[in-house]
Formats: sequence, structure tokens, C-alpha cells
Amino acid sequence: MRKNGKYFATVVSQNQYKPSIWDPYLYRNTEGGHSLSQFVTVQRAGKKAQKHCHVPFRSVEYRDILGGECLSFALEKEEHSNPQHVVEENTLLFGTMRAYLGNIVVTPLAEWVNQKAPLYFAVKSEFFAVYPFDELHYFWLIYFRSKKFTEFLPIGSGGTRPRLTIDSFEQTPVDLPDLQTRRKIHEKIRELAGVEWKTRTAVAETVNSLLES
Repeated sequence: MRKNGKYFATVVSQNQYKPSIWDPYLYRNTEGGHSLSQFVTVQRAGKKAQKHCHVPFRSVEYRDILGGECLSFALEKEEHSNPQHVVEENTLLFGTMRAYLGNIVVTPLAEWVNQKAPLYFAVKSEFFAVYPFDELHYFWLIYFRSKKFTEFLPIGSGGTRPRLTIDSFEQTPVDLPDLQTRRKIHEKIRELAGVEWKTRTAVAETVNSLLES
């Protein structure tokens, strides 16, 4: 199979073959290497909101994510009286629809956006919540955005609007630097993310105060 110039070949034994599934990426051989599932837990983003959850912003959607080198995303104040599904601060979100696989963000800490903790974010678009075992969320943000990772992603399935499945996502091959290097990248990017969020929040609050004066 080919994806962004990457070919792979796998021999599937009879006991490995699943008659109900024809997705070549589920049979991709990572022997001698590592798959994503060895480093993270993946879930559908959003858990049932509890009463009195602090959810001060509009639901996060793909259109809010700027991509590129941006570490923040658009937040719009909107109190939710009864949000359906929420994620916590410092949660790594990965867009599941093929057209939006570059939509990868980490939700900000409450203090970065002048809110009280614990802070929750409602989610509207389709995301995976990714929980790294090493807890180095900002390393994984950068890694997931890299060509080194994206060129190995499955194409997704589901008709005209293909989506990733958790199984195929977890089996994506990964080639990671050592833990010390990952930690250095995480700490530096996390620091920059805090600055970006605080600057963005300060600008928004200044503009609002000027408009209201």
C-alpha cells in the first residue's frame, strides 16, 4: 500500500486474517519497530459532563485550530449550562477525519487563560483523546504534526468522509527519540505554549475592555 510515498508489504497468516475487515493498515507489520499503542492510550474524546463543570468556552471545533506552528487555538467565551461531552485541561486532541488529521492540539491549563481550575472544554468535532504514558503531551503534539509521523498514518475508512479508527491509529509505526530528548522537547514547547496562550488571552481581554469602555 502507498500513502504519501510510503510503501509497505505484509504477509497475513490465516489465523491473523479477519474476514469482516479489509483494512490493509490493520495488518501492517511493525516487527522490529514500535507501534503507537506501546506509548499511548487512545480514547474517543469527551466524557459525560458532571454537574457544575466549569466550561466557560464554546465547544472546540476543527475550524478553531490554526495549525502550522501555532500552539494555541481559538477560544470564544460561552458559558455552557449543560455540556454533553467535555475533556479536561492538558488533554491532547487528535482530529479523526481524514481531511482534518493536522488538527492536533493540547487544551490549555486554566491559569494560562485566566480561569479557575479544574477547567473543562466541550468538544464538538470528532477527536481522539491521546494519553501518553510518559505524560510529555507537547512532545507528542510536535511529533504528531511531523511528516515523520503523518506519512505513516492510515488513510481512514467510511465512504465520502473517511475517519481513522482507534485500532488502525494505535498500530501506526513510530520512531521516537530517547526519553531525555523527548522530555527536553516537551518542556521547551510547553513553555512556549504557556507564553502563547497568556499573550492571546491578554490581547483578547484588552480588546474587549477597549470595546466596552
